[in-house]
Amino acid sequence: MNPFAPTRYHHDMNPIWLYEARRCGGGVLALPLLVAALIALASAVFGADEVLWSAAFEAIPLVAGLACATAVGRERSIEVQLSVPTPYPVTVGRRVALVLGTTACAVVLSGLSAMITDGPAVLAGNLVFALALISIATWVGAGFGSTSGASAVVTTVWLVKLLLLSEVARHTQAVLLLALAASCVRPTLLRVTDSEAQLRGAHR
Repeated sequence: MNPFAPTRYHHDMNPIWLYEARRCGGGVLALPLLVAALIALASAVFGADEVLWSAAFEAIPLVAGLACATAVGRERSIEVQLSVPTPYPVTVGRRVALVLGTTACAVVLSGLSAMITDGPAVLAGNLVFALALISIATWVGAGFGSTSGASAVVTTVWLVKLLLLSEVARHTQAVLLLALAASCVRPTLLRVTDSEAQLRGAHR
């Protein structure tokens, strides 16, 4: 028997990325792009205003974090996920990658539509901020099986960044956000690789 035949059959009959996109939900993945499209429309109608568009860009990381919380939240068929050959962390990683992809496209699209001072720095800052919120959403959403909890934590961190971090640590906030994103990796991996914890969460 050819051990690679089942893999080829699986990918030929059911493209894995399209499958994961359907599991995430087309509307969920499109949210960051929708916000970017609204920014582009507003920019075309009202013209470029640096303060206004810098504030509008901050909405993209929030929407990205909320989209990720929904995409990787409680898996309704967790028992099936834990029994298939593909490890559950790989499934979570694919869904996070899809959210990251649409978010990156949204940030670039919004940056092209509104010409502001220090545009590249603003775009890079938004990508870092989005990465931090996506990391938090993955940790809470996939790790603890709580979409609502992940959404609440993401919103709280978003507000703290806007109201406090942007003023207190204006020049170091990108480093702090990257550190926050990195700090979520290990606990997320530990949680999603713990099959017993996942099953306990499924039956709460």
